[in-house]
Amino acid sequence: MDLHRPIKACRVPVSGPILLVIILISSGMPVMAQNTPVGNGSYTTSLPSGATNPSNDLDIPVFPVHTENVTGPIPTTDWWTPIVFKFRADNQYSDVLAAQPLNLKARASGLGIGTGTHVPALPYYYAYHYQEDFLVELAGMNSGFTALDGCGDWTVTAQWDDGANQLKATLGHGLPYVYFTKTSGMMQLFFATGVPSVWYNKDGTLGFTVNGKNYGVFAPTGSTWNTTGMTFTSTLNGLAYMSVACLPDNTPETLALFQSHAFAFVSDT
Repeated sequence: MDLHRPIKACRVPVSGPILLVIILISSGMPVMAQNTPVGNGSYTTSLPSGATNPSNDLDIPVFPVHTENVTGPIPTTDWWTPIVFKFRADNQYSDVLAAQPLNLKARASGLGIGTGTHVPALPYYYAYHYQEDFLVELAGMNSGFTALDGCGDWTVTAQWDDGANQLKATLGHGLPYVYFTKTSGMMQLFFATGVPSVWYNKDGTLGFTVNGKNYGVFAPTGSTWNTTGMTFTSTLNGLAYMSVACLPDNTPETLALFQSHAFAFVSDT
């Protein structure tokens, strides 16, 4: 896996001169700022005076963390940027990913799932705080970092790899689903912040409510979910894929609708 390639971006056309300057910047070589006019605006091909390259909370330069599947320039200000640029020196996974309606957070073993419904009643600011309702993880996974494995205009794929197993999750802005694939091992749902109330459990499909929010979990036909304490475990019937979705209500009709699209994995946006 190539973790420190020059800053490139996802399917954004890049001319030769721009790519050359980006490589010079990433290597720390000084360049003169040059503005190129475009209509009534302009862009620069070098770092403006006084600006700095991406760095973490300790002011240490950071480099994009991605797999060899990612080529081209990488945005530094998108909602999924925390996957590829690690702002917190003590967190090599991600900060909160405000995909909406899902709020997500990468961890060593998988992806934390929540929705942006918790709004504090404070007089000085208004924000949707991250509340993790459950964790989708690969049993035994303990990756040292999360890497970007692909990106489009609206969706991205994150990857966990500990050398023995690999987990991938595709998530998107405005997408109620997260799609997971794995190489081996069992998938787990771990509930640390609330006790789930399961109102559907049949043929690999789970419907439950936790912290007042409704979710569906969709494993391949023939799968079962076994419960031990606050952990649900499944072999996915020997297959390698599943998905999770936030639901607007807890009716069987809504769950069936989401289940009918649960394996329409997004390949590009």
